[in-house]
Amino acid sequence: MSKVFVSYRYVDRLKVEQYVKRLKADQINLWFDQEFISIGDDWKMLISKAIAESEIFLLFLTESMIDLKGSQTDDEMGLALKKAKIDSSYKVLPVRINPRVPVPRKFRKYAAVDLSRGHRKERNYQRLLKLLK
Repeated sequence: MSKVFVSYRYVDRLKVEQYVKRLKADQINLWFDQEFISIGDDWKMLISKAIAESEIFLLFLTESMIDLKGSQTDDEMGLALKKAKIDSSYKVLPVRINPRVPVPRKFRKYAAVDLSRGHRKERNYQRLLKLLK
């Protein structure tokens, strides 16, 4: 089973947690910071290590993703793109959970999965699930 790193903006944590819970219930091996970082941990080092050890980078796209410069999420995206450049088997998956949020320019070459729209949402979730297993 693939190791999947979950990237998101902290302010959108509650929205992303819904998807994380469902993916975990579907037996996906996720690295989600809320479960792996404790008080006093060197969180930047733990995140860098988790991305290095992951096989898939899942980037949840939300409203707050529009202005990322200098954010931790921007750093995570940079690490994932470096890894994808070196390792052609590394998967980068932008996940839209809001239809109005564009895919960041540096991620546009990767096909995004849209979990934001009604009747396609479940079909797209099943496609994502198949890829993550």
